[in-house]
Amino acid sequence: MRRLFSKIFMSASDKIFICGTGAVSPAGWSVSNLCEAFAKNISLPIQDLQRPSWEKPLRVKNVPPPVSRPAFLAHPRLRRSTAIAQFAVGAAIEAIGEDVSQIQS
Repeated sequence: MRRLFSKIFMSASDKIFICGTGAVSPAGWSVSNLCEAFAKNISLPIQDLQRPSWEKPLRVKNVPPPVSRPAFLAHPRLRRSTAIAQFAVGAAIEAIGEDVSQIQS
């Protein structure tokens, strides 16, 4: 399937350009927060998440809430979405940067 997909939608002349970066992580809601945590070797808090029918809890590092609520979270589809979807949109918006104003819903 993967080979078929690449043959249909991509050719040798197709190029992918990465023009920005974004991150949502246990270090915070930005690439700079993530880089700072790596550079300073900051130990991020680990929490135990109890799971039904698991003998041992799952050890996780939670993403902290954003410092201020991002405006994109008010969009009706994102209000009802999963945390992972919200994190992905947050990172994508950071990567897009100033050009985000050109995106329409």
